[in-house]
Amino acid sequence: ANYYEYFFTDDFTGWKAFSISLLDENYDSIPDDFQSQTGSVNLNNITRIFVGIKSGDTASSGELWFNDIYVSGVKKETGSAKKAQASVELPGWFTVSGSARDIDSNFKSMTFASSSDQDLKSGDISFNRLRWMPLSGHIEKSVITTPREKVKLSDAPMAQYLSAWDEGRIEKNLYSLKGALNIKHLPQFSGDYSHSVTSNTLAGKTDSAETAHGRMTYTLPNLIILPKNITADYSRSITEVEYNAQISNVDTENKTETFYGDAQFYPLKALNFSGNYKLTRNFSGKKLEENSIERLLNSQNAAAGISGNLRPFKWLNTSFNYSAAVTENYALPASTEAWKSIGLTLKDINRTSSAGFGIPLNMNSLINFGPTNSLTFNYNLKVTDADVYKNVDKDFKALDKLFLRDNGFAYTGLTFDETNPEAELYSYSTSRADTLSTSYKPFSFLNLDGAWTPLGTTDIQLNYTSNLARTELTGTPSQSLTLTFPDARIRISSLEKIPFFGKDFSAINTLIEIYNSKTEQKNLTLNSTARQGLTLNFKWQKFTVGTGFKMSETENLNLQQNVVAGNGKDKSWNTSVNFDLWQKWHSNVTYSGANNAGFAAGGIMSKDDRSHTISGKLHSDTVKMRKIIRMPFSSKKMEIDQNVRYNIDFSGTLKRSSLNVTSTNYQLYTGNFSMDFDMSSNFRWSLGGGLSYADYTKRRENNYMAFHISTKLEIIF
Repeated sequence: ANYYEYFFTDDFTGWKAFSISLLDENYDSIPDDFQSQTGSVNLNNITRIFVGIKSGDTASSGELWFNDIYVSGVKKETGSAKKAQASVELPGWFTVSGSARDIDSNFKSMTFASSSDQDLKSGDISFNRLRWMPLSGHIEKSVITTPREKVKLSDAPMAQYLSAWDEGRIEKNLYSLKGALNIKHLPQFSGDYSHSVTSNTLAGKTDSAETAHGRMTYTLPNLIILPKNITADYSRSITEVEYNAQISNVDTENKTETFYGDAQFYPLKALNFSGNYKLTRNFSGKKLEENSIERLLNSQNAAAGISGNLRPFKWLNTSFNYSAAVTENYALPASTEAWKSIGLTLKDINRTSSAGFGIPLNMNSLINFGPTNSLTFNYNLKVTDADVYKNVDKDFKALDKLFLRDNGFAYTGLTFDETNPEAELYSYSTSRADTLSTSYKPFSFLNLDGAWTPLGTTDIQLNYTSNLARTELTGTPSQSLTLTFPDARIRISSLEKIPFFGKDFSAINTLIEIYNSKTEQKNLTLNSTARQGLTLNFKWQKFTVGTGFKMSETENLNLQQNVVAGNGKDKSWNTSVNFDLWQKWHSNVTYSGANNAGFAAGGIMSKDDRSHTISGKLHSDTVKMRKIIRMPFSSKKMEIDQNVRYNIDFSGTLKRSSLNVTSTNYQLYTGNFSMDFDMSSNFRWSLGGGLSYADYTKRRENNYMAFHISTKLEIIF
């Protein structure tokens, strides 16, 4: 239980008024008039008030009456939020924009509550006069001030050095620049730079961040020996943390550099491929002496890849790819003294690789035979490997060890000399995924018409997937196998051609889905999933209707104990109707429902979710109105075009569950309205609002009603 306790001695007769102050003048998070506290108490959500009598050593008799309990002198919080923004554009030259936002610490809404005063200002400028060299800049400043009573003293190291009236202040200043140089027939350059400084008085530190990025792309002359396109990319980021003198923390620095390049080659008409390489290095630094940063290599990563297509025959277009990465993570010294005197000694090495190829096959490109012309196959193979090495000497070079298999396609690990006996293979894993997909329209070649038309539109898609994975962790092997079959989809359209439906039906189509998958962790677990679904769409007179039903069943078996560890069944259904109430008004009504149940080991219910939702939407096309205004002191008239659009939506949701009954049994009703008004092209106004009501059937204290109103006015000069 979580509660505050207040007690008094029964030494009076007649009525007596007691007053309990909820003020917390010493900021210890406990109201000053309470004598004790149990647990963690939140007075923003008082659900019960208990009244009782504690007897002493001797028994006493009598009666004690409580007349009523009420709150007086309630603190009223008044908050405000203001926002302003403006934009000026000189077409063909530049655009300047700015915004300012001010939020005080007492401002609250249904979706936002501020615990601090926020003053945010920003500005942007872009020059586009020179199309071959666009430039832009951004600047912003934010000041966030947290009142003393809302500061968590445990999170504020500098609080002990500040007076009781000092507030927490976080000030951030940022500016950034972007530019590009695009001259025809020459390499194209682009880059950006940003710098920010953030000071935090209560945390007692100043954070600074600097990022720079540059990129070059170039299309070379069309020569076989040269790549078609090349790209070079460089980025750098530096972050620094400087602490106040009162805090005995060491100033730190973190620096990351990334080099990247790629190229595309088209040496033959039947062959094209692209390659890429990326190197990333990260350094950590500590300020051990005045005006001196001691930097150590924290990690470095090298990644490379190649992918392409080979088409030896017109009917055979294969694809291939290979990618690999090596990451070195260095063991940084824990103490400041070791950072300077010992430095780096050991590191861990993580390697990953992935190779695959795909073979698509269209039967009509191989043989012109009607029954098989619509038959297609697609086979994909993917093999992945990964290994991890621990306690490797810092001087061991591993960034060029990007191949985890030898020429015979067998796994080959790293070898270390006798000067590094503590180096070990920590883990190794490999997996192979085979996927075969096929698509077939078995009756399309017959050109059926009339009532047989739907048969000719039948489209069958069937997939088979096998994924075998093996892992060895510190000498302990494990194996898992996932088989997915069938994974089928059957589409049939033009069902309105069947005489049974009549002339009022059109565009009738259906989709049938069947899915079955099993994953076995060898000698440990067997998990299976089965899904079925049916979708039916059609148009009846002026109504467009869509319906669907899906069901999913899961079962998890513990093979070691031969028991069911869990199972579940999920069902969902929906119906949607679109129709036009009037010529320019469009509406939609949707109903959806779900019934989900799940059980853990021993048949204990772990999931129970039943829901029903009805929603509707009504929106209009642009309604054009023309208003004629007579000019003052003149016989001339001015015609003004006005455009109005309306949107209305509502929804009602009913949810029931036997689990977490206080929070999962409710009805929620929402409604929204918006209107957009345009007058010529210079005046735009939008108005919107909405209402929400929630009714919690098991806990009425959680009921709420919320409404919002928004408006926006835009005048373009």
